[in-house]
Amino acid sequence: MDILFLFAHDPGPGRPIGERLSTMTDGKIEQVVRKLKEYIAELRQIPNETNSGYQICNSVGGEILEWRIDDSQRKELRFKDEAEFNEFLTDDMAKEAQGEAVKSHGVKHEMVFTHADLNPWNILADETGQTTGIVDWECAGWYPEYWDYTKAHFTV
Repeated sequence: MDILFLFAHDPGPGRPIGERLSTMTDGKIEQVVRKLKEYIAELRQIPNETNSGYQICNSVGGEILEWRIDDSQRKELRFKDEAEFNEFLTDDMAKEAQGEAVKSHGVKHEMVFTHADLNPWNILADETGQTTGIVDWECAGWYPEYWDYTKAHFTV
């Protein structure tokens, strides 16, 4: 694996692509997207060997931190399986919204290692468009395979 892990205190070369998007050519953006696709594929190959008994958990088997879930900053949240996670996510929704969510929650998803906060401000690139790193890993862990996709839409 050649994933480039960087931490917020040491951002390394490059700047967030969120600062550069308006000046990047389509070719440079495609280059970043291709590299991100490779990185995400590699991340998803990391097995959950925490032996915590939880399918949805942080990188060491503990509680998740997810800024979209208020309780994640106040409670220790980790889940035995996707059904338990889905139930938690929809517990305080209005009945109509729960009905809509149940449609998508009826699909089983693979649990994969996920950055969980992948957005243009956490992806670094240099002036040539080369991806130089991904920062801000505090939310990383095992989540349903769709989690980074929904996070990208939420953030942007």
